[in-house]
Amino acid sequence: MGAEESNKYALRARYIRRGFEQQGDSKEASRGAADVREAVIAAGLKPKEMTKQERQQFSGRTRAYLQARNNILLTWWQDCTCPVSLRAVLDAVDDSALAVTRDAFYFLQESGYINFGVLPEMAEPEAASAEGAAAPAAPEEAAAAEPEEDERAIVFKLYELLRAADMETTSEKAIRKDLQKLFKADISDKKQLVKEHVNYFIEHLEQKATLEPKGYEGQAAPAEAAAAAEKAKAKQAAAAAAAAAKRAAAAAPLPKQ
Repeated sequence: MGAEESNKYALRARYIRRGFEQQGDSKEASRGAADVREAVIAAGLKPKEMTKQERQQFSGRTRAYLQARNNILLTWWQDCTCPVSLRAVLDAVDDSALAVTRDAFYFLQESGYINFGVLPEMAEPEAASAEGAAAPAAPEEAAAAEPEEDERAIVFKLYELLRAADMETTSEKAIRKDLQKLFKADISDKKQLVKEHVNYFIEHLEQKATLEPKGYEGQAAPAEAAAAAEKAKAKQAAAAAAAAAKRAAAAAPLPKQ
């Protein structure tokens, strides 16, 4: 991959592109269309044409299907290391396009156009029926509260990485890989979270040195908050010990004369 091709995914390039978007620059729209075209061709299809199998399955919905298909292929083409989820695809379209988008997703996946060569997402366990459902164990309840704190830690670390990153060469994909190494965990389910905060950071790039994480303004980083809590706890323990010593000294009998 050449330097020019790889750098088109750099954060600085995205910053420039977003500037064009805000100005309504027509060149950016052309670049987006070129990305769609490249994604569809990479899948062995034609952007404005359907295969025989597609025509049979989506007869009467040609235009809507092509738009849904091309958008799904673009999502897959942008990062082939993570599976495209149906939920993410549906969240990106209007209600009127939900049915055809869902059908297009299943068709593309079953035909091998997307989500090949990567591990599928784990299916969510089916909810237990109301009758006979056992009460959740205490450890599970405790674990349920962990994702929110984990997400907070990821967001704060993400901003640290972004502040130190070379905007000319660093891509969002590279940032996600760095986060995975730091947390030693699969964060593929946080892809949308990372994208949201990266876009926010890029929109406020002039404030990169002081920009606080979106949604966590005024809050200390997890490590700082933990250190402050430990310091306060130690201070309280010291004060309690001093008070106990003072009470013990007051209760002690006076020495005999």
